[in-house]
Amino acid sequence: MESKLTIPKKFLTSLCGLLLFTSYTISAQSISNQQNTEQQNSYTGPVIDMHLHSYSEDFWGPAPNPATGNLSPASPKEHFEKTLKIMQQYNVVLGAVSGVSEESANHWHSLAPDKIFRGIELREPSEFMDAETFRSKIQAGELDMLGEVGAQYFGYSPSEPEYYPLYRIAEEEGIPVGIHTGASFPGTPYRCCPKFRLALGNPLLLEDMLIEFPNLKVLMMHAGGAGPFSEHALSMMYMYPQLYTDISIMNWMPGMEPLLESFLRQAKQMRMLNRILFGTDQMVWPEAIGIAIERINSLEFLTDEDKADIFYNNAATFLGLTEAEINKHQQLVKK
Repeated sequence: MESKLTIPKKFLTSLCGLLLFTSYTISAQSISNQQNTEQQNSYTGPVIDMHLHSYSEDFWGPAPNPATGNLSPASPKEHFEKTLKIMQQYNVVLGAVSGVSEESANHWHSLAPDKIFRGIELREPSEFMDAETFRSKIQAGELDMLGEVGAQYFGYSPSEPEYYPLYRIAEEEGIPVGIHTGASFPGTPYRCCPKFRLALGNPLLLEDMLIEFPNLKVLMMHAGGAGPFSEHALSMMYMYPQLYTDISIMNWMPGMEPLLESFLRQAKQMRMLNRILFGTDQMVWPEAIGIAIERINSLEFLTDEDKADIFYNNAATFLGLTEAEINKHQQLVKK
C-alpha cells in the first residue's frame, strides 16, 4: 500500500540541502513505521471467500475493472486460472462459487476439488430445476449451496413463496442459501433486467422467509449495500441471530470505503462481527480478491481476532467445518 505522505515538488526545490535531507529522513522513517504497523496488523492466516462467480457460455469479459481499469480475463478458462492463482497468493483456502448452471461450478470443483464450494444461481423460479432434482443433486454431492439467489433482478422478493420449496429442501439437507441484497450496476433495469427494483433489495424483505424457515442457513449478500439498507441489514441481524452477511462489493469497489468502515464499526459496537463473512463477488475480475483482502487489513480499528473471524472463523462456523477441515486449511497457508 502506498503511503499517503507526500512532499510537494515546489516545497522540495525551495529547501536547502540540509533541510531536504532532514525532511527526507523523517518522511522515510514515518513511512517505515506505517508499513511496520500495517504488517503487524495484517492477517496472514487462511481465508474463505463466500462470494465468487464462475462462468461458461455466459462469460461477459473482457471488461475494465471499476477499481483498477485493468481488463478482465477474456475467457472462462483464463478467468478460472487467474482466480485460482490469486486465491493461492492470498491464502484463500476455500471459495463459495456460483454459476448460472451447476456445470461451471462443478467444472471448477473438478480442477480444484479442495478449494471450491459449489453453488448455483437461482433466478426466475419457474426456470429452475424442479425441487426433487434439486434435492437429488445435493444428496449426490453435486451442490453444496443454493445461491446466489437473484430474486431482485427478476422482480421478486426473496420471500416470494415460489422459492419456498427450494428453501425447504435446503433447510432439510443442511445447505446454506445466499441471497442478493442491495443494488447493482447503474442502469440495471435498462441494461439487462427490466423487472429489477431497488426496493426489492431491502434486507427487511428476508423477514418472512426467515420466520418460515428458522433453521435455514441464510447468507445475506452485500450487507444490504449502500444507504439505509445497510442499517436494515444490521437490524435484521440483531433480530435474527441465525442470519449472516458477507461484505462483498463494499470491500473493493471504488467509493465504497466509507460504507465498509461504517458498517464494520457498527457491527463491532453491536457485537455482531461474529456473523460477518468475507466475500468479494469478484465477477469477471479476479484481482478484486486481493484488493478486498488488503482493504480489510488496512482497517486499524479491527483487532487481529476481528480479522481472523471475518476472514475465516465465522465462515468455518457458518459452514459447519470439521476440526479436520480447519486443520487442513491451516496447513495450506503459505509461510
